[in-house]
Amino acid sequence: MFKRFLKDSAIYGISTFFARSVVFILLPLYTRLLSANDFGVIELLTVFGNFVNVTVALEISQALVRFFPESANEKDKRSYASTALWFTLFTYTIFLVLCNIYSGWISLALLSDASQNQIFVMSLFATWFYGIFYLIQTQLRVELMAVQYAISNLAMNLSSVGSTLILILGFGWDAMGVIAGQLIGNIVGFSVSMFYSRHIYAFSFDWNKLRELLIFSLPLVISSIGSSALLYANRIVLGGMMSLSDVGLLGVAYRVVAPVNLLVLSIQNAAMPIIFSDYRKPDAPKELARLFLFFVAIALFAFLSMSLFSKELFKLMASSEYQDAVSTTPYLVASALMGGMTLFAPGLYIKKATTIVASVTILSGFLTITFSYWLIMILGVNGAAIASLLGSTVVFILFMFFSQKYYYVQYDFKKAAIAVFASIAILAIGSLLRDVNIINFLVKLFALSLFVFLLVLLGLIEKNKIDLLVDYAKDIVHLTRMRK
Repeated sequence: MFKRFLKDSAIYGISTFFARSVVFILLPLYTRLLSANDFGVIELLTVFGNFVNVTVALEISQALVRFFPESANEKDKRSYASTALWFTLFTYTIFLVLCNIYSGWISLALLSDASQNQIFVMSLFATWFYGIFYLIQTQLRVELMAVQYAISNLAMNLSSVGSTLILILGFGWDAMGVIAGQLIGNIVGFSVSMFYSRHIYAFSFDWNKLRELLIFSLPLVISSIGSSALLYANRIVLGGMMSLSDVGLLGVAYRVVAPVNLLVLSIQNAAMPIIFSDYRKPDAPKELARLFLFFVAIALFAFLSMSLFSKELFKLMASSEYQDAVSTTPYLVASALMGGMTLFAPGLYIKKATTIVASVTILSGFLTITFSYWLIMILGVNGAAIASLLGSTVVFILFMFFSQKYYYVQYDFKKAAIAVFASIAILAIGSLLRDVNIINFLVKLFALSLFVFLLVLLGLIEKNKIDLLVDYAKDIVHLTRMRK
């Protein structure tokens, strides 16, 4: 399981890394060309689009992940895939028409400015294309077509970045240029992924298959609403209680820590299909427990490195207007990693206990909204970041509690807890080094090296896994040289 997981993680992660690293590298340029208010508009439109993408199609993509791999024959697989596609196209088109009719009212409610209607309408079309693109990408994942997934993802991200730069630098567009770039990128990604998946789709629709998919996915819609509240409520509440500029500060902070989200996403994309296809094997729980410790090690290294060097990172990545957001870094990084930990609580999905999933996420979403309201009132932007972390922590604890009842895995939580407390202690000491200079940089680097040694000492990183990582790194370097 681990070798296969690592190979697919590399393919998923490298492609997305090359694409999104361009966005990350260009962030210093964006923060000098776009104001915090512009970023606030972009952030709220992105939040709206993400909410739509997990609700409009009734989460049929999650049902596809569950049913497609277990289909008895190719005919059933084609039927599941085609039914999901046509249903998604229909629901997104209805959404697009209705939102265009009421665009003035929605843009005023979301952005507190009726003059932003044009950019809102453009974001609707970007959301439509991304919704279809996301379903097709899911199809590529469940068929374990990692290379094709990577190419289409790369095409989408690079075309989006390229067109955004042309529109901002060449035509002087502001937030509108970013949204238009997203639309162009989503169209390109949709086209490429559809080309790769054309073999599985047909002009057919099976009502029985749709019913089977929706019985599984409908409870997840409620769950997705809770998940959306968990992920995005802090920004919505922040915009309502403070200003678009404050939302922009938090939005830039999320983009600065984007590599952590990329790490979590690549691991989830690789591991989920493997877990669902291998969970019946006798040694699967043991392998999952080992994988858990490895994930904890990687996650804590990412948390500590980005948190220790957050001031240096913000000075490099953002203009002076955004430096006040540096204090949100540890909370946002921890929140992203804690959200990724639910990967190791697969029992609820294996047993198809979607009602419990929905209940947990709705509760967590409600708590996040409550946390956001009170913490933003007291701590401002930092309160929004802390609320996100608290919500993610509640989700992980509840998911793990119920998952263990259905699919027990003997995780070594003691080792993980020791590593967590050690990372927090090192970060607390590192926070005393307030100035950005070479001496403090070297001290932090030494502390990070000691932490890596502790991870090896605790057994979170096993020697055979280090050897595998080295081998894959050599293979990647070799492939890169061959392409050159």
